[in-house]
Amino acid sequence: MKAIQQLSPAEESVLNKYREIGGVIDHVLINGEGALGSTEEAHREAAILTLDTLQKKREQEVGEHVSKDSLFMQYKDCKSIDEALKTFGNKDLIISIKEEGKDVVVEFKNEHKDPGTYWHMTYKTDGMTGERITMEQFLGPYFDIKTKHLFARGRHRDFLNDYFRAGEEESKKNIVFSAGTSPQHEGYAYSFSEPPYSVRIHGIELQQLFDEMVKTVLGDLPSDAVIYRWNTDCSNYFDAGKEWWGSFFWTLYLPDGRFVGIAASTTD
Repeated sequence: MKAIQQLSPAEESVLNKYREIGGVIDHVLINGEGALGSTEEAHREAAILTLDTLQKKREQEVGEHVSKDSLFMQYKDCKSIDEALKTFGNKDLIISIKEEGKDVVVEFKNEHKDPGTYWHMTYKTDGMTGERITMEQFLGPYFDIKTKHLFARGRHRDFLNDYFRAGEEESKKNIVFSAGTSPQHEGYAYSFSEPPYSVRIHGIELQQLFDEMVKTVLGDLPSDAVIYRWNTDCSNYFDAGKEWWGSFFWTLYLPDGRFVGIAASTTD
């Protein structure tokens, strides 16, 4: 079992699109040739490989963006440097700030002089526990299993706290539920479409991207896919989401012999 390094053009395309619109889920595609994908042991191996792949990715990011003297923070689609400054916090630490296309990049002093202090991911395999779950449990309460639609937050000023089937007209008659009565924050559909800072597309565009992700990366989620949910105490990767947004960790085994490791954890 090993992580797939060379993704297909279609896989790369949809994963890049998802990141560009503000998506926060990490997907790790794994060649499960020879594995018994219905067993917890095989899913455990896939889960560990997912964490190992994410750790290597994080260490590469640390190497690119962290030095003993300075750190970099990138603000996506900032309207101005002033907007980034309002978000940054301690302006006394700023070394430089500049615009790069639609983004603003802030270089600031590393007071700890230790690159490992920032974004350093660790994990442990002792105590990792998984449970097999259904497709409905995996997709969660922010997905209509019958119509295969996301439940997405409204964008019109009159419906900002209401949820609709993605792509449907935002009107009172189409409200599925409201923020005050919304279901528990869990499941792949929720983590796909509801990151803390929102995604930059909505309605039918969001639904189409979700459908593309399901078809291309998740193998169209066949009924015989085997899905495990894992505890999130095994890595500091999951710490941020425990503040309020959520931490999620799944492995899927698809009939074509692939596993997909899925992890998400973030905060504002």
